[in-house]
Amino acid sequence: MNRWRGAWGISLLVVAGCSGQSGGEAPHPSGPGLNGADADSSLATVCSTVDSRTLAVDDRAPIGFSARDMLDIAEGVHREQLVYADQAETGLRIVITYADGAVIFVDRERNGENAGPSASCPDMLQVTVGLRLVSDDGEFDESLEVVLTATQENQASFFLAMDPGELQGTFDFGRFDSGDYDERSVLIDVAFEATRIRGRLTGQGVVHADPMDSGSSGSTTSFPIGSW
Repeated sequence: MNRWRGAWGISLLVVAGCSGQSGGEAPHPSGPGLNGADADSSLATVCSTVDSRTLAVDDRAPIGFSARDMLDIAEGVHREQLVYADQAETGLRIVITYADGAVIFVDRERNGENAGPSASCPDMLQVTVGLRLVSDDGEFDESLEVVLTATQENQASFFLAMDPGELQGTFDFGRFDSGDYDERSVLIDVAFEATRIRGRLTGQGVVHADPMDSGSSGSTTSFPIGSW
């Protein structure tokens, strides 16, 4: 059972990996991603990878743009205003840096019987970058590695599930939901476009049907933390 509080859906084409801080493997809520991608955790069965290959950062991918084009939109320092779900506000600094991270083009297609008539599996370009996420109120002070993904020109986005216990800031999960969960995650979904950057933070709590078995089915609660 997937129980929502609030009207937010949050997902992206790919759950980005991370290093330094572990993002965990918690499932993320389904719904439209910030770049309008009709995608959720079921894409693993809907879409198949036909081919993937490594490119240089300036190589133009078959979908018409390069990782350099993505970095031109996303790289650098971005100052935003984070508005929490409880209406408190704080300044937010997002810094994207590139240091020879992997660039991978992924050729995908619909996966036969598992793909419904409306399923979309666009090819995508990925580039690994560094992320600094720092809020003026001290709630977030994170250094992470994420994978920027784009399926069309003039956009780049990433999704990451972070373990609240490994966050370096003072973020308090209980400020937004005091439920008793077996697992907790803070989900960050960010989209860079030519003229703006949008982002959302969502909390997620999982209760397993069998507390002794982390793989057992149960209930998932998702709730908004903030957006910009």
